[in-house]
Amino acid sequence: KITLSSAQGMTDETFVGFREGATHEFDNFYDVHKLFGAANLPHIFSYTNPESSVEVSIQSFPPPEEGEVIHLGVRPGMEGNFIMQFLGVESFGDEYSFTLLDKKLNQMTSISHSSQHEFTHQNGDEENRFDIFADLINVVPEFVNDEAFFAYWSDNHLYLFAANNSISDYNLQIYNLIGQKIWEESVDEQTTTINLPLPSAWYILRVENYKGTQAFKVFKSN
Repeated sequence: KITLSSAQGMTDETFVGFREGATHEFDNFYDVHKLFGAANLPHIFSYTNPESSVEVSIQSFPPPEEGEVIHLGVRPGMEGNFIMQFLGVESFGDEYSFTLLDKKLNQMTSISHSSQHEFTHQNGDEENRFDIFADLINVVPEFVNDEAFFAYWSDNHLYLFAANNSISDYNLQIYNLIGQKIWEESVDEQTTTINLPLPSAWYILRVENYKGTQAFKVFKSN
């Protein structure tokens, strides 16, 4: 369950889960359309898929094989400060991990049970501001004394996130599985987003800084 609360104490909620038989389209047996109240009230919902404008308050996904992206929409109803809270994450056990991407701030935050994300909404902000990455790949678990990197491909965008905010200066290279270099750039931010319209496949990412070099694979789906 994901709740959205305003500083005035008004709250809305939406639900997301995995189950056999569900699809990425609207499923009559598993999904529920979002019903909106007054325009000045906060609303939170998800979209059935990236290309869809179908807004739901309960969304069921098929169990992910290579990861899943949950596209969240928010209509806060007014400008101000808001809090998103995530409840029930422990019900997924240790099989999945979840990470929130704030696309306005280009910021990624690990989600655990009762995690909160505080943000400020201004008129003109996009409704589809947030994505949740499920089953996020921990690509360098022992890099720089257990300071992890995380990577995820959503559509044609590769997101790379250093869990420790002191890691913000490194060289990133991307190769295909036959060893051809596709992309290279120096990165000086904790979170970087790369637009790469590549075909669905496994790719090798190589991260290098003064501490050393690590290489790992990340899968890009369609």
